[in-house]
Amino acid sequence: MHYIVDGYNLLFRLRGKRNNLDSLRRDFIQEMDQKAELLKLDMTIVFDGHFSEGAKTRTHYRNLEIIYSPHGESADELILAELASSLDVRHEVIVTSDRDLAYRAKKLHAKTERAEDFYRTLQERYQKRSKKKVAQKGVKKASSPPVATEGKEDPETVEHYQKIFEERLKEEEKKEKPRSKKKKSRGAEEVDDYKRWLEIFERKVDEKE
Repeated sequence: MHYIVDGYNLLFRLRGKRNNLDSLRRDFIQEMDQKAELLKLDMTIVFDGHFSEGAKTRTHYRNLEIIYSPHGESADELILAELASSLDVRHEVIVTSDRDLAYRAKKLHAKTERAEDFYRTLQERYQKRSKKKVAQKGVKKASSPPVATEGKEDPETVEHYQKIFEERLKEEEKKEKPRSKKKKSRGAEEVDDYKRWLEIFERKVDEKE
């Protein structure tokens, strides 16, 4: 659905005052933009040209389309013109508490929603979606694999590789050429075994990398 919001009609019902209008309008646009972004809403806000000077302007603020009617033309007239040019007026929802505008919009087969009801529903959906988003972030963070602590090794992993290296060592010993008949001292044999085991270990590490 495409929501066409009677801008000042909703703004004045939310704020209840008209002083510092530029600041109020800016804050209102930012708030509606945040809600439109999170809820994935297609929304146009129309502001009455009686509160500004100049020609009609149509612009965009992030997730919103913003239209200012030209000076001397009401937002109601501009909204009805938007409906008249719509390719699918049944897809349009006019957000206003102006009874006359709502009546005329319905005659053009558009849907209507009171400004207060629209904002109340919008706020509830926004809060619900915000909580869900925060909860999803928490679950995602909790399910992330633990990061290995530098300098510490898993004993099971060390034992696993040690077993593999010992098996490889036995295989290498079988492939080696027969030793010389000259008998080596026990200390020399232990040194040779240690060197062979170290070479296999380093080779395995290189292959892993």
